[in-house]
Amino acid sequence: MLQANRKTAKTTRRAKNRFGGRALRAILGVMGYWRFQRVVLRFALSVFVMAGPALTQVASDWGVSGDWLIRVDPGAGDGCFMQRQYESGTMVRIGYVPKDGGAFLSAHNPAWTQIVAGERGSVIFDFGDSRFQGEAVGVNENGVPGGYAFFNNPEFASEFGRRHSVAIQGKNGAEEIIDLSGSMAALGKLKACQAEQG
Repeated sequence: MLQANRKTAKTTRRAKNRFGGRALRAILGVMGYWRFQRVVLRFALSVFVMAGPALTQVASDWGVSGDWLIRVDPGAGDGCFMQRQYESGTMVRIGYVPKDGGAFLSAHNPAWTQIVAGERGSVIFDFGDSRFQGEAVGVNENGVPGGYAFFNNPEFASEFGRRHSVAIQGKNGAEEIIDLSGSMAALGKLKACQAEQG
């Protein structure tokens, strides 16, 4: 179970008002049951032991939004995802998994040699005043290790879009701060890409 904690109810109300049910549904566009609580927002983060996106079939380019490349993955049921490559060598992806009725986030870096494919571990996404904690599964894509997590609640995506950065912390205590500039605009394009897939 992944929990997102807010420091104040006021912050939660602001986030809820700005990213209400319809707006969140538009950002992520996934089916499911969404429930908000004033102080603690709880939602399930399911982790699948699978190869991850774009491993079994070749993803095709759909468009660009700033530093984010928007692509379509036939292996995820024609799910669109956005990816960004950072100077540190880290590549981050977030996108739809229509065949499973949710979305995913993955991060890969050649330097993360301690990650074992198929092994589950704890991961924390720290946005400052909200943190999401859950499990991710180790993956290896073309020799590049990383982690993959599936989720089915739009609150994570709304935080991802509205924040300037997120600190990703792995089970061994390693942390990397990821620049999220332009992510809200990219999420808008991601939604448009997915709408085209039918």
